[in-house]
Amino acid sequence: MFKKINSYEIEGNAIKLFKNDCPIVVFGNLDKHNGLTVAWGTLGCLWSKEIATVYVKPTRYSFDFANTCDCFTIMWFDELKDKVNKVFGFQSGRDVNKEQLCNLIPFELDGGIAYKEASLIIVCKKIYQNPINKENILSEEVLNKPLYQDGLFHHEYFGEIIGVYKKYQ
Repeated sequence: MFKKINSYEIEGNAIKLFKNDCPIVVFGNLDKHNGLTVAWGTLGCLWSKEIATVYVKPTRYSFDFANTCDCFTIMWFDELKDKVNKVFGFQSGRDVNKEQLCNLIPFELDGGIAYKEASLIIVCKKIYQNPINKENILSEEVLNKPLYQDGLFHHEYFGEIIGVYKKYQ
């Protein structure tokens, strides 16, 4: 069903993969996990490692999972993309079972949680996390975003890419 590929074989532009295709990120373990849609993320190189970075606001239900897990997954979907993004982006795991709403089947993959319905999965081992510090934001435009009217800023999570999997029919 999935074939492990090299990270260099990921198709598409990294900016488009996050900004336009809005993957979901899942934190936790098979017994207890939660995912959310993210449009903020990066793929690149840091500390001589292949890295994926995602950002989570403290108000999100996934925030506690993100702070306590060792691994996380980033997933893109083909057929279910619109439904998954709508459910995972606009509903909380506190209130609904997002997996059931989207008919997703979770499984453990390299220490992270993935869905059998995903078309591309990146598994990351968390190696750094930090809150974004308001004092370090140099752009007034960013500081004045309605998103930050509550004074809560995202936290960043850097993961070393330990596996990339592409779905094959």
